[in-house]
Amino acid sequence: MADPPARIRGIITDGDLRRALQTSREGFFVLNARELMTPDPMTIRVESSVSAALEIMALHHVTLLVFVDGERGAACGYGAKVGAAPVQRAFL
Repeated sequence: MADPPARIRGIITDGDLRRALQTSREGFFVLNARELMTPDPMTIRVESSVSAALEIMALHHVTLLVFVDGERGAACGYGAKVGAAPVQRAFL
């Protein structure tokens, strides 16, 4: 979820979906994004290095970072660590 100008309010990960399904089986399909999301996800400037992203992920025990534009702070992509693979990038 993002507010104009694309400032990140939260993300919904596969882990968020799994946890919600386990705890809210009956009401899972009526939950809204705000109820599912992880608020204020970890971010990193888009021009940061992969090693910096991996360091932040290890320090905070996360596998996904949102890339933000350094000037505006607007979301412009994300990076995810899957298993032993380096950070995979996707841009919005």
